[in-house]
Amino acid sequence: IFELETLQELRIDTDFRNAVTVTLLDGFAEVFGAELPPNTPIYYAKGSKFAIFTWHHAKIQVIGKTEDSYLSKETRMKEYIELHSHIQEERDNNMRERKPG
Repeated sequence: IFELETLQELRIDTDFRNAVTVTLLDGFAEVFGAELPPNTPIYYAKGSKFAIFTWHHAKIQVIGKTEDSYLSKETRMKEYIELHSHIQEERDNNMRERKPG
């Protein structure tokens, strides 16, 4: 079981012989922008590489053998959100000014 703190991610690499199952036991977390449903086991195939990120906190259960799994505060999620916000602001400005694109 991994306890993720605010703005932290759990990085998981499965090997090519073993799959893993991940369950969000508490809090909120996402994988590639998709929220993990609470108390619902999610299967990840052999050879999968992914990161589970939380904006607040999360408790994650990992069942199965991983090649590597570790917690990191070095994440680009804040930069992705800032980029998304900037692009959305440009869209909104263009809509107000009726510019294409």
